[in-house]
Amino acid sequence: MPTPVLPQTGSPSTLEPVRFNMMTGHDGFLPHSPHRVLYQGELYPSAFHLFEALKFLRNERHDIAARIREMENPADVHPLSERMKEYAKEGFERELMEYMDEALYLKFTQHPDLRDQLLNTGVADLIYAEATDPVWGEGTLGQGMNHLGIALRRLRERLRAELAGQ
Repeated sequence: MPTPVLPQTGSPSTLEPVRFNMMTGHDGFLPHSPHRVLYQGELYPSAFHLFEALKFLRNERHDIAARIREMENPADVHPLSERMKEYAKEGFERELMEYMDEALYLKFTQHPDLRDQLLNTGVADLIYAEATDPVWGEGTLGQGMNHLGIALRRLRERLRAELAGQ
């Protein structure tokens, strides 16, 4: 297994940001990349599948989570989740970042190559370069919230701290 390189020096604002989407070498950073995630004995096709399923698992709706888990195409997952929204945990919207953090943590700890790739970004800012997604990505004109990039930075720091504690 490759060892992560030492973090880059400098502050995130002085480094070139790492921009990622389906067209970059960092497409594994995306929740819907085809990296399976094991959660409580069940294998999900992607972290995105798990992220959406958590809305229902937290409300004991294992039947809906199973339907999500069984979907092959990640593009079909969100529409199903939206249709079933009334069965999701009440107030799940306030916990979305927690759900994403959990799904990403499992993905990156279960796939050491992705973990190393993330750690090798050093302290650079991480930007989900997706103009059509102003919440998880940078949106049009770079004015989006970039919640995915922020979640990955939190994860990078958590992984770094865990590795330092070993």
